[in-house]
Amino acid sequence: MASHSDPVSNVLPFALRADDARLNLYLDRVAGAELGDLNLQAILEEMKRRRCLMDPRTTEAIVTTLAAWRQGGAGPSTVLIAAGRPPVHGCDGRIEWSPQCDPDRRAAGADAVRVSHYDSQLVTVRAGDVIGTLHRPTKGSPGVDVFSQELPARSGKPAAARAVAGCHVDEATGKIIADVGGTLDINRHGEIRVTEGLHIPGNVDFNTGHVASPGSVQVDGNVVDLFRVDAGGDVVIRGDVHLAQVRAAGSVHVGGALATGPKGLCLAGGDVTARMIEASVVGARGTICVAREAISASLLAGGAIDAPGATLSGGVLVGRGGIVCKALGSDGQVPTLAVAGADWMIDRIALPLLAEIEKLREDLARRQPALDVLRASLKRLTHAQREQVVELEFEAQTLQDGIDKRMAAVEAARQDSQAHHLPQISVAGEVHPGVEIRLDTRLTKIDKRIAGPITFKLTDLGHGLQIVAQTAGGNVLPLRTGRVAQPLLKIDLPDLPPESAGL
Repeated sequence: MASHSDPVSNVLPFALRADDARLNLYLDRVAGAELGDLNLQAILEEMKRRRCLMDPRTTEAIVTTLAAWRQGGAGPSTVLIAAGRPPVHGCDGRIEWSPQCDPDRRAAGADAVRVSHYDSQLVTVRAGDVIGTLHRPTKGSPGVDVFSQELPARSGKPAAARAVAGCHVDEATGKIIADVGGTLDINRHGEIRVTEGLHIPGNVDFNTGHVASPGSVQVDGNVVDLFRVDAGGDVVIRGDVHLAQVRAAGSVHVGGALATGPKGLCLAGGDVTARMIEASVVGARGTICVAREAISASLLAGGAIDAPGATLSGGVLVGRGGIVCKALGSDGQVPTLAVAGADWMIDRIALPLLAEIEKLREDLARRQPALDVLRASLKRLTHAQREQVVELEFEAQTLQDGIDKRMAAVEAARQDSQAHHLPQISVAGEVHPGVEIRLDTRLTKIDKRIAGPITFKLTDLGHGLQIVAQTAGGNVLPLRTGRVAQPLLKIDLPDLPPESAGL
């Protein structure tokens, strides 16, 4: 311990000594000093001279110590008689991250028992999302040593992180809020950026994990096997899509081949465009565009299938707004179902509603007999029975309102579907045997090659609607026509993303 005594205290029979931090003051008995020379008044005067901190406990401690020393020196030769107040240093500023935005979340997850390497390595946010909360540094409060000198406090340092672009700090709450939907980036300098949309310069693979963005997504490479891309906007993939899943509220553009296979699919709230589609399930509220070829695929378009330069062979081709292609079917007579003017989406809307309507009608039918009996004898009913009639009538009216509401929704969906449907298929090249054509509720099977350009449409030849093949010169060839026996829902249809604003 360092001594802070001065020449005056050295000639006294006691010494006042502070520790290095000057936060504790000790009373030492000088070796060889006469006990009779030790008195309270002398100690207090020395403390006053040196401006030592004193309080009632200080005097009490000195009195107790002197008494112990005078009783034969049984007590300790050094006693704590006063204590200072240490400074309270300020806290450094910090960022309290929202769980999904924490840049250290990967390190924490590395110790988990089970880690999926397919999980997304990217962080995306929506406009208005809270990225984190900025806790600003505090100044702290000074202390005082045992000699009544101020001990300065150290102020906290500002947080290293700061909002740079695409986000801002709410001054009132300290919350860091995303201004746009997109990718969150926090670099080693603590700069926080939100870049609108999501741009992946390479592939969607183990380096990125599954990709999910509230906005658009651009992938410069491929989407490899078993990965997913989900977007609240458009998706642009410059390479190929392998055995993967792509979902977009907007449109999907694939610069290469879309070959998702049986374990993958591509769904869009807008259009889907691809150079080639193979063995894929593709659903779009808008148009499906194919540049070169579609092989053994299920193409389900709420608009048209627009493939004027492509061959469509095998699988199921559904275009509510018609189908345009270069060739239909193949030399190998691969079974191909081409459907135009039918709405595969209407079943997704109407059938659940119709099922609900049927249940409501059954419930209403069960209640109706009891209600009819009570109404017939209304004048003889007690007050309680009249109240029961009112309750039953209310329940019946509620059921009927539910039926009417759902029927209106079904009718609105059907009217909207009719406004967009075109039961027509145009083929510039040739149609091969093995192709089944459905236009609206009519069907025909092609059993021999038909050279194009040819257009299949519905015509009333005097005995009902019939499918005909019309050449570019205007010649009309009637085809054997039957009725579609079952709804399109018998095909395993996917659920589309929500309808985009542009449709």
